[in-house]
Amino acid sequence: MNSPAPQDDAPEQFRVALSGMRSVNVRPELLIEEAPAPQRLAPHSVALTADVVIDDNEIGTGRFVLLHDPDGHSSWNGTFRIVTFIRADVEPEMAADPMAHEVGWSWLVEGLENHSCDYSMLGGTVTQ
Repeated sequence: MNSPAPQDDAPEQFRVALSGMRSVNVRPELLIEEAPAPQRLAPHSVALTADVVIDDNEIGTGRFVLLHDPDGHSSWNGTFRIVTFIRADVEPEMAADPMAHEVGWSWLVEGLENHSCDYSMLGGTVTQ
């Protein structure tokens, strides 16, 4: 993984989060790189892109953005916010399934809970 750039002037909480991101063991089919982070959404931010490549075929792509405002933000219910975008190839039958939206959300929530992640204000969309 191309590690996020050092942010020595950032608050300790944000530096700890960056350290945690840098220490992640990445699966071999994932190519993760730092990308330009949004500058106006929070005083401190980092963005990563990810591509899933199997047998030289890209089957998914995504973006992970970590935002931190030490003063907090009322719509965040805290000082951190994570924003993600994921695009993945799926079988046509799965894409046509009317339960696809619910299944997508259940995968997210199940993944968070399986890794003992604390979260609040979960929101977003699943599109086809």
